[in-house]
Amino acid sequence: MIKLRPQVLKSVPSVNPIAITMGDPDRVLLLSKLLDEYNIVFHSRGIVVVNGKYRSKPVTLASHGIGCPMASIIFEELGMLGAKTIIRMGTAGSLRNDLLEGDILLAAGAGYKLTGCSTNMYSPDIHGGASPDPILLSKIYNYLVEKGLNPRIGLVFTSDAFYSEQEILNSLIKRGFSAIDMETAILYILGWMRGWKTLSILVISNNLLRKTPLKTTMELKEKFILLTQYILDIL
Repeated sequence: MIKLRPQVLKSVPSVNPIAITMGDPDRVLLLSKLLDEYNIVFHSRGIVVVNGKYRSKPVTLASHGIGCPMASIIFEELGMLGAKTIIRMGTAGSLRNDLLEGDILLAAGAGYKLTGCSTNMYSPDIHGGASPDPILLSKIYNYLVEKGLNPRIGLVFTSDAFYSEQEILNSLIKRGFSAIDMETAILYILGWMRGWKTLSILVISNNLLRKTPLKTTMELKEKFILLTQYILDIL
């Protein structure tokens, strides 16, 4: 595990128009090595925010923690501080026998329980539009295909409880969901509400049908590094 010294902010930092976010703070430090130069602008309560440059272009990397309530705070604050495009570089559990560990899934939409995923606070009477920016999705999909990464496109179900999905797996599969994560729905809903371009790019960490063990960031690090490098190239 990468260790960081806590940082006390002297002033509120700004962030760059392009922000790549992820749940795991260690993943932020791992992927920051791809940047030509970077500095840690925030590190507290498991949240790490890094500003840097990739081929002279500014980019921000940030962790958002686990679950929609915590992630929504980070997404909102990134937007307030200057982010215009927010991409989630996360993990998901597969609901398909042909979607295995290390595979890439671009989330074309996200389902969620009624009033779940913090949506009741934002839109209690109307379901939010939980879909990505379609142009961003198409652009990244085509580029990854060109690079030979064979990404998949599918629906994800955003869950509020990490250990409780087993009872509803069959229902989710019947509704066409390919995987389960914990943050995509609120990112997409906020994206349309706030005017951000958003996309959730997920690496499969385990297969819920095959009941395979959950792979960690470090076990999937080569895929994360390669995938993020391509995303930075195209952005």
